[in-house]
Amino acid sequence: MEQFQNICQIVRTLSSERLSISTVLPSHGYRESNSKEDLVHGSFMSIILLGASCFRLAFKAHFTSRDIKNLLTKIGAESRKLNEENIRDYMREYCNLVAGGVKSYFNDAGVSSGISLPLVTDGFDEVLYVNNQKADMHKDMWEVYWDGGQVVCSLQIEVLDKTQFQNLKVDPFPIKGQETSEEDAFL
Repeated sequence: MEQFQNICQIVRTLSSERLSISTVLPSHGYRESNSKEDLVHGSFMSIILLGASCFRLAFKAHFTSRDIKNLLTKIGAESRKLNEENIRDYMREYCNLVAGGVKSYFNDAGVSSGISLPLVTDGFDEVLYVNNQKADMHKDMWEVYWDGGQVVCSLQIEVLDKTQFQNLKVDPFPIKGQETSEEDAFL
């Protein structure tokens, strides 16, 4: 389904771009995941939901505290001042930034949508989300990586109104050239 692939491209691009808004992070990007068959992809999972009249979208970021601590020190945080709550807050904000970018894109395209509050839970909780693939459910998984770590990201879209979903004007590359400001920085 072309719409789904275009949305995946948007979310993949945002997941890489929004990983480090405050500082340029060299040697980072996204790639296909080698852990698609695994039931657990990290010690923790952050998740956020986005809903519109014709679809529901769930974005998840699976991570380990060690990888995120490594990331945060690379973008300027003092290692000795980082604790588990800082790491979880960062990953909640990461989900917020990705979902906010997706919501902004859809709002610009004339599609009204809403976002849930992000949450962090144990990575093992992913087992609870495993279900039979519905006909109108589409999934994608990739890794956002940097020198010294990675986050395994996944996207699940459930189509509620097939006709309306097909009629969405979804450009696969809307993110190019989008500027960020110092106000966007989290840490």
